[in-house]
Formats: sequence, structure tokens, C-alpha cells
Amino acid sequence: MKDFGYDIANQTFIDPLFGTLEDFLALRDSMKELGLKLILDFVPDYSSDQHEWFQKSVKRIDPYTDYYIWHDGKVDNETGQRSAPNNW
Repeated sequence: MKDFGYDIANQTFIDPLFGTLEDFLALRDSMKELGLKLILDFVPDYSSDQHEWFQKSVKRIDPYTDYYIWHDGKVDNETGQRSAPNNW
């Protein structure tokens, strides 16, 4: 639950904290039988720093270099040290 569940390392699996795929399918089927609708929290624009795409992007492996926006930061002219591009 890092970052309140938005640190997603794999968008194709269900976190065991929330059950299994079989649990989800049973819930979906039961709701359909009851005429209920199911709303999912699908967050395709969030990913973990452990996600495969992020790992490849940070290593500048194509085509993943364009999956995230990178800025190398600022270089101090006196010390030559690089600092973060912003205070985030």
C-alpha cells in the first residue's frame, strides 16, 4: 500500500490484500445476476518505480525512454554538482 495503493508495479494482477482474480470474477458474476453495476478504480497513469516500464525507462532503454518525462536536473557552475530539477 505504498503511496496509498497508487504505487502500482503490475496493472494486470490484483493485490492479494484485495483477494484473488477468482474472487473478483465471482463478485462480478454475482453482481450481474443481481442486476448491479461494478465500478473499478483503474489507474493506468500511475506506476511504481519498481514497474518494468519505469526500470527500463530510467535506464534509457527504447522504446521506454518516452514512457516517462525525464530531466537531468541543474548543474551548479561552481561545484559541478547536479541537483534535482525541482523541489519535488
